[in-house]
Amino acid sequence: MVDLSRIKDLFNHFFVNEQHGFCRAKSRSTIALIFYSYLAETVASGGQVDAIYTDLHKAFDKVDHGLLLAKLHKLDLRYPVLSWFSSYLSKRSQLIQIGNSISNIINVTSRVPQGGRLSPLIFLLFINDLNKCFNTYNFLLFADDMKLYMSNRSDEDTISLQHDLDQFSLWCSLNGIFLNTSKCVHISFNRSKFHINSLYKWRPS
Repeated sequence: MVDLSRIKDLFNHFFVNEQHGFCRAKSRSTIALIFYSYLAETVASGGQVDAIYTDLHKAFDKVDHGLLLAKLHKLDLRYPVLSWFSSYLSKRSQLIQIGNSISNIINVTSRVPQGGRLSPLIFLLFINDLNKCFNTYNFLLFADDMKLYMSNRSDEDTISLQHDLDQFSLWCSLNGIFLNTSKCVHISFNRSKFHINSLYKWRPS
């Protein structure tokens, strides 16, 4: 039997600090505390905070097994651990039954196992390299929900933030992940008369 708690403890220190989903001593409350502390300090000093809330479309269904194993290899994990993950993900199949009709069996080479106790952990490992996208933005994650935010004090800042958003778009393309743009929101927080009219675009790579 797999000791889930031991596996989580093994990988907990691999996760980026910005990840708050399914991590020990972290939650949506810790995300709110970090963000609103930053927001209050920036706005109180007369600054503007631009925040972008993103929604990844069926992200748990898009985890490519081969790409995941390649990412795990880059973490310098020892062979037994990599072998176990490979075994856990391989030789999975599925079929669909509607009434008396049954579909053909197909091999599953992507998505995390539905309902699996390790599925959240596997997904967190898959998106753990997201931090490489952002040079300007701050970001916070709760599993696949991401908040990008940064102080914006000039048009140059807007350009820099757009560049990071473009890098995120490239990451999504390389990893087979799609953004649900209808559920993404951009909000500018500002209390002063000075307001930067920032506009950000999602440009699929």
